[in-house]
Amino acid sequence: PDTSTSQSGKDIMKKLGTKVASGVSVTMQRPQERTITVERTARLGMNLNYRKGTLAKPWISTIEDGTCLIHQWNQSNPSHSVTVNDRVISVNGSALSAVDTVEKLRTATGTLTIKFVHFE
Repeated sequence: PDTSTSQSGKDIMKKLGTKVASGVSVTMQRPQERTITVERTARLGMNLNYRKGTLAKPWISTIEDGTCLIHQWNQSNPSHSVTVNDRVISVNGSALSAVDTVEKLRTATGTLTIKFVHFE
């Protein structure tokens, strides 16, 4: 099996073309980077999942409603909202391991600049 990780969409579709069942469609798109800046005056209100021992970035599993900062950001910025399954790729300019990213978000105070990868 081919274990390369850097392939174009055309290469992937060519490989899938012979294996995808009739009537099945595959849509591929690049994720968008979204950066938000919030003042840590309340809970962020997002729960993150991650896999220890991998390079995968943590992803949002839930976003709380109400006075939480992420919910407030989304209300004020609907065209740049942060949603479930978005991945956190840096906090205050630092790209850390998943464990360290979660810890930084949990303990950070003051102004937070969080960069996400957003999937439509």
